[in-house]
Amino acid sequence: MKNLLFSLIFLLSCYTSVAFQEKSQEEISDINDSIQLLLNEAEISVNVLDFEKALNQLNQALELAKRINDQKYIALSSSILAQLYYIRHDNERAITELQRAIAIQREIGDNARSRLQLPQLR
Repeated sequence: MKNLLFSLIFLLSCYTSVAFQEKSQEEISDINDSIQLLLNEAEISVNVLDFEKALNQLNQALELAKRINDQKYIALSSSILAQLYYIRHDNERAITELQRAIAIQREIGDNARSRLQLPQLR
């Protein structure tokens, strides 16, 4: 019985160590490429007024950025989402996304001259 219990605990610990392992640089690079592609596609979707598709692409980009905890991409996705919500007259969501983007920029010390630009709401 002790051996069975020990075996189960050992297998569980091995499984959790593999499941919660840090992502490799190659995986992070692939995810960053996917995020950039989704953001570019979302921009195109907004330009052709396909807002639902753009919303889906931006949410996917945001989830990928959260998965690898890339604060700049989280802020960038949030700022573009804010623009999209503003265009769609969903001001509450626009404010929420914009506040998240600004908070992250302040937290990481990002300034206005970096690659991340927040939307200019009128």
